[in-house]
Amino acid sequence: MTPDAIFPPGVMTPEQVVKIVDQMERDRGLLHTRMDQDYSRWRGDPYTGEDALDGFAKFTANDARTYFNWHLGVITTAKRIVRVEEPEAQRQQRQTDNMKEFFVQGLWNAIDERRVMLLQPRLVPGMGWQVNARGRRVQRALLIKKLDEHAMEHLAQGQVSPAPDDMSAQALEGGGTTPQIGHPSAEGQFPQQPPTMTYVDVMDWDPRNTYWEVGNDGLEWACHKLKKTRGEIIGEFGVDPVGETPVDVLQPKDEMTGEHHPEWWTYEWFDARVGMVILESGTLLKPPTPHGMARTPVCIGMVGSLPVNIQADGEVHEEDYGESIFHPLRDIYDENNFMLSIMKELAHRSIHQPLVWPSRDGTKLPDEDPRLTGSDIPVGIGEEPKPLPPMEMVKETGAYLGLISAMEQRGSVSHLAYGSTDFTLSGYAMNTLRQGENTAVKDQLECVISGLKQIFDLLCDSYVTGLFDTMTLAGRTGDSQRRYFNQAISPELVAQGGLLEIDLVPMLAQDDAAKVTVAKMLDEDNGSGPLADKRFIRQEILDFQNVDLMERAVLEQQARVAGPLALAWSMMIAAEQQGDMELAELWSIEVEDQLLQRMLQRHQLQMMGAEMGVGQSTNGTGGPSAEGRGRGRRPAAGVLPGPAQGLPPTTPTPQQGAIAAPGTPRPSRQGQRPNYGPEAMPPWAR
Repeated sequence: MTPDAIFPPGVMTPEQVVKIVDQMERDRGLLHTRMDQDYSRWRGDPYTGEDALDGFAKFTANDARTYFNWHLGVITTAKRIVRVEEPEAQRQQRQTDNMKEFFVQGLWNAIDERRVMLLQPRLVPGMGWQVNARGRRVQRALLIKKLDEHAMEHLAQGQVSPAPDDMSAQALEGGGTTPQIGHPSAEGQFPQQPPTMTYVDVMDWDPRNTYWEVGNDGLEWACHKLKKTRGEIIGEFGVDPVGETPVDVLQPKDEMTGEHHPEWWTYEWFDARVGMVILESGTLLKPPTPHGMARTPVCIGMVGSLPVNIQADGEVHEEDYGESIFHPLRDIYDENNFMLSIMKELAHRSIHQPLVWPSRDGTKLPDEDPRLTGSDIPVGIGEEPKPLPPMEMVKETGAYLGLISAMEQRGSVSHLAYGSTDFTLSGYAMNTLRQGENTAVKDQLECVISGLKQIFDLLCDSYVTGLFDTMTLAGRTGDSQRRYFNQAISPELVAQGGLLEIDLVPMLAQDDAAKVTVAKMLDEDNGSGPLADKRFIRQEILDFQNVDLMERAVLEQQARVAGPLALAWSMMIAAEQQGDMELAELWSIEVEDQLLQRMLQRHQLQMMGAEMGVGQSTNGTGGPSAEGRGRGRRPAAGVLPGPAQGLPPTTPTPQQGAIAAPGTPRPSRQGQRPNYGPEAMPPWAR
């Protein structure tokens, strides 16, 4: 018995947890029977048949397992889309939203890596198995702090430690006090507290053995009942379930192995504040410990759209909620196995066909089996064996099996989904038959998507509370270059992000071509402009993960070939990266030629601008200068002069002011360099 003083107010005692969960388990008899039968179908257990098949051959079809594998494949191969949206967000806000997208992608990658190390499937395949086989999904999601061993080594070398943390690793994991680093001072205080690091942990709970209670604001508590061996309990919690006492050293190896040991039920329980683990006897394996999450860290969902207030005969039948993919096929599978078992029995009888041995008294039998090769059996006249005609199935059997196959396809998917056709079909007919594939996977896919949204909303809301360390996450961007990122993302940056959206888009055979066709139609300019902007097309039609990164990638691709200089530069870099230095040298010369042409063109424009500025200068009296009268603006190319157009000649402006002495430079040319000779060339051409 554990003292009540360690339990926060409102938290159930271990005895209450065990009593309530066991009662809920007894009330779930029909649900457990249904789930166990579906699990047997998935596992491919041999068909036992009906009483009429006792003593006859049995046949077990693989339809249940192949349909399950196809269904799970559609979910696991679906395209992952993580998007943070905020209405009318500007570029700076979109960059912040992109960082939150990176945070979620990094969490997702960290979850999968941890699950693989623990020999568990990745997050989406694990959830996909649950919704297909159980009709429900349950995941426990936590951010856990532990001692940072690498930082501990730095502290041992005298480096500065972080400030004390109330949510220490011991406080989260074991509920004890946090050990201190260093030697105590004269006042008895330790100078440093060990640093911690935060990691994400998302584990699957079996929906069959998960029990919960829902309140006004959502999930009040959830508990997972699981059997564990003595060695597992001792290794994980340091408690011997036999004596129910803590042990520091494992039992000798020969006592722990080599013979069968019983298993104990454990109860892992969470509410919105604490979590604990209880043995079936009521002993605490892990005391109530604050988990630091924003709410109860368990995400539960059911397949289908059946409301919770639907009653039959005044009662709510829990077995009707959260159906597996075998719901419309259970009787069909059994009937198909029954018919195939009959056909198998009749086919086997052809090996040992019954024989009739006529004799006077009806008791004569041969010494050898005449159906074996090389048998010699002497018989008298009139005693030759006569084979009995084989048993045959009725003529309606083929039509009946066809009806069973058709009903099976209506309850699952067409045989085209597996790539097999019994006869030649046109492309239009095949696409029409494939339309049912989306309907077959719709409910299960939506359940997985809602579960992912629950998990990452919970992790983000808990991370921004500031109770956990800043996490450094790695992942891969959703742009065309599939670039990797590895960076620390602070809780403040995640808190500034917009609304999180997660989607899984099934990659069916005809979807890609159809999306591209729709995108081209929306982007086509029919005279009044395109029907939609490119950002909408990339985001809503093509389902690109990061539209900003994709737009920048497209513009960068266009910039590489937008002009001769950019094209020559791209060619030179590509040739150099491929190791073809001769080709790179040729393109380097082309780059230099392009640069020289740009320089000459720029100089010509400068000279033309200077001449036009001289022609438009004034002499201070408001009229054009002498230079302006003699050298005005050049006529545009392709324009006839005034006399050629029939215009009267322009009257010259009379000379104003004194006439300068012969040989005196014009005022506009005084102080400038000569027109000819080396000194007349610009500095860069000398």
